[in-house]
Amino acid sequence: MKSKWCFVLAGAMILFLALSGCVPSGGTPTCSTASLQAPSLTGPPMWSVVNSLSPSLNWTYPDPGCNPQGYAIDLMTGPFFTDDLGGGTGNPSTSWSPGSPLQPGKEYAWGVQAINGTTLGPYAGRSYFFTGPMCETSALNAPALLQPANGAVVSELNPTLIWHYPDPCVPQGYRIDLSTDYTFADTSLSGGTGNPSTRWGPGDPLADCTVYFWKVAPINEITLGPASGIFSFTTDVHGTCPTPTPAGPTPVGPTPVGPTPVGPTPVGPTPAGFVFIPNINSYCRFGPDPSFPWLEIAMNGQPYLLDGRNLNNDWFRIMITPSRGCWVPAGAGTPSGDTLNLRVLADVPTVTPTPVSFCSSFTDTKSCDAQPACEWKRDPTHAWCGKK
Repeated sequence: MKSKWCFVLAGAMILFLALSGCVPSGGTPTCSTASLQAPSLTGPPMWSVVNSLSPSLNWTYPDPGCNPQGYAIDLMTGPFFTDDLGGGTGNPSTSWSPGSPLQPGKEYAWGVQAINGTTLGPYAGRSYFFTGPMCETSALNAPALLQPANGAVVSELNPTLIWHYPDPCVPQGYRIDLSTDYTFADTSLSGGTGNPSTRWGPGDPLADCTVYFWKVAPINEITLGPASGIFSFTTDVHGTCPTPTPAGPTPVGPTPVGPTPVGPTPVGPTPAGFVFIPNINSYCRFGPDPSFPWLEIAMNGQPYLLDGRNLNNDWFRIMITPSRGCWVPAGAGTPSGDTLNLRVLADVPTVTPTPVSFCSSFTDTKSCDAQPACEWKRDPTHAWCGKK
């Protein structure tokens, strides 16, 4: 009689535990929230290139005696890793795939946390992978440098150099030239990524109050592709360094013409990491309309951070320097993402074009005719841009 009572009591306890969630139907108990541990990421392997745009992310839980209720997955796009493509399993499954296909030729970071209810367990850190395809060696292209911006002052001695590869594929790696010499005769600070990552940092801290030059070239095996342009930056940790005189050629740019740009009123959030790469040398104007005088020339192939758009999404405001923006037409280049996600900047009031005397600086029909006060003129011996 006693043993029968014990059997009934044991059965009741098992039923109670199952109903309370401590013993799931599969037989493995649920981990207590206080004991949640960091999962171990198993695939894709670190720095690997995957051929699928819907890869399966896999991990293991270190405690074989229990399962968390589910897992939360972080997934972000390089090189800035500011977006959020992650999700959750909703169950103890240790495998997950993104809901939408990823982009080809990109770097992704991911990580996993166990979760009970709304409580997250420890985070073990990120793993990184790349989406293919691999670039053909004969078709390697020049990267576009992103940051530090050209001429920037950086307040750290271990800066991260970031660039963009223009094609939807990944090279095997990159060579980074970094030097205090514009000609890069001294290569002691240079190095390589060893993988398709478009981020790199020097092996040792740099010197303070110093101008550095850098450029990047893709590499397959031992074959280097075309190099990027050259950017410079200055280290100034405490903001007290004297203004340096950089070596190398003095940059020559257009003379700004027109009034001080009107400051637009931002509406909506500003996304991070958006860039615009002109496919022609384009006039960057004081406002979103050809009637505005130009401020700078946005150079072909040079990436510029996108600050916003007009309501019609046919003009974009780009940052020529971190504190100086101007407007380019949407058709002048390629944005790095969906510009409908850019913040809308209230349109600058239309202005009456200021009379100009700079028509002669335009040397082709297209750029001349784009100026309201200019027209392309011809005579039997030559052609030129002159005032209307």
